[in-house]
Amino acid sequence: SNSGGSLLEWYAEFEETGAPDDEDERDAGQRNVRHIDGAVGPERDDFGDAVAQFGWGQAGANRYKAGIAWDSDNEYMWLTSYSPNWIGIVDPSNDFEVVNEFQPQGTNPMGAAWREGVLYTVPWANNFLSSWDIEGNALGNINFPTRPTAVSYSAEGDFFVIITDVGGWRFMFYSFDGENLEEIAAAAFNPFDGRSPRSICWVDAHPDANIWINAGTNIYQLEVNGDLEVGGIVQQMQWQGNQDWDGIGHDGENLWLGGYNLGEYLIIEDGIAELRWLSFAPEEGTLEAGAEVDIIVTLDASGLFGGTYEAGLTFFSNDPEN
Repeated sequence: SNSGGSLLEWYAEFEETGAPDDEDERDAGQRNVRHIDGAVGPERDDFGDAVAQFGWGQAGANRYKAGIAWDSDNEYMWLTSYSPNWIGIVDPSNDFEVVNEFQPQGTNPMGAAWREGVLYTVPWANNFLSSWDIEGNALGNINFPTRPTAVSYSAEGDFFVIITDVGGWRFMFYSFDGENLEEIAAAAFNPFDGRSPRSICWVDAHPDANIWINAGTNIYQLEVNGDLEVGGIVQQMQWQGNQDWDGIGHDGENLWLGGYNLGEYLIIEDGIAELRWLSFAPEEGTLEAGAEVDIIVTLDASGLFGGTYEAGLTFFSNDPEN
């Protein structure tokens, strides 16, 4: 409630701080992904298990399929094809129906990232990203201080993460407010088994191991801490692809892979069960003087191991005394 005399602006954040830690479960391939700050993330399922596969007519065998970006608003997947140049949108809930496809004139789309209704693509080889709406309209370019070879986006962090091959291979992180870019972190890396990745996917639902990359015939999940420092390999798997440009994306539950040499896209288990056992609504709002609001907190234990789970729900506001 707002017992003051002015408009109260507020928002809330949820942080998981504890969960069962069973050694036998971890040894069985269902170990926890631990947060750097001590919180405990989701348990694993069977990494690499096939979920589905499908073909897109504009990206058959011997076509680059580097761009795979999830539209969380519509639950569509955006795809790109290079040479010939196409951008497509498929609906996985309707047998991968093509919702729209168009040729992005004047660009060669490789990597892709989705942000707030807009697709951003890597128009190889340039120091900018192109942008497109769902109807296929070009929305202009975002200039970068270096050349992206791959791109993804964090909705929770409001930043792009790119891979660049200029001045040494690096992951680069840029905050973005819809108009302006600002570099916030960078991390150099060495080749992975002799291959340099040109596809990247950032997954907000995989705390402390948010980065997935493709490098030749292997995909990797990498540690990332709260300062956006990139650490070691969490998971690694060899697969049927053969190009550093082979695409990698994520739909909130599973990995999507696009291999240059393959006629169809593959969807596989990511090895992580994205269990969201606590939710609440609304997450933010405003309150007039004297007003109040009910926050509905929902707990769902489906799929969880037995034991004690702990979390904190913190409220923030413009009240200087609270």
